[in-house]
Amino acid sequence: MLVEAHKDKEFADIVNNSVITTLDGLPLTWGLRLLYGIKQDRVAGMDMLPDLLSLASKNQIPVFFYGGTEEVLTKTEAYIKQYNPDINTHTSALSNRFYCALIHKKPMIVTISSIQGDFVEKYNLGLAIENCSNLAEDIQDFIQNFNHSEFKKKCDYLMSSFMEDYQYFKARIISFIFE
Repeated sequence: MLVEAHKDKEFADIVNNSVITTLDGLPLTWGLRLLYGIKQDRVAGMDMLPDLLSLASKNQIPVFFYGGTEEVLTKTEAYIKQYNPDINTHTSALSNRFYCALIHKKPMIVTISSIQGDFVEKYNLGLAIENCSNLAEDIQDFIQNFNHSEFKKKCDYLMSSFMEDYQYFKARIISFIFE
């Protein structure tokens, strides 16, 4: 995430404006100490998770999990439903590259039967492929049928939907923290 934010100013703005950011990784703590003399312990998100889930449950704040594999996200959601059944969970294995493709309005090639594949197929945001055996033909077909103005509208719609979810979540967190 750090490298992605360094390369992409829009993504860096999203990271810098997040409600909670944890320093997860010893190399980052070493860098802070070496470059700025800041002694920061590693704060793994998993160390904070039980307390955050408890607070989310008490305050009816939805929880969103990003990244990993579909299997890990499914297990995470099952765990939360077992121990914190009141929490409304959302999971996504959407990568930063998926969001960057939407922001910069670039068609993508993704694996079929994945969360990204489902979005790409539903909104016609590129190609969702099972294997590369006919990739050249698939790309040619996509190009021939590509409607740039419709594509841009779908990218904007999906990003707007994601941002509405984010703003709702952020407002609930801020409300919880300051009330």
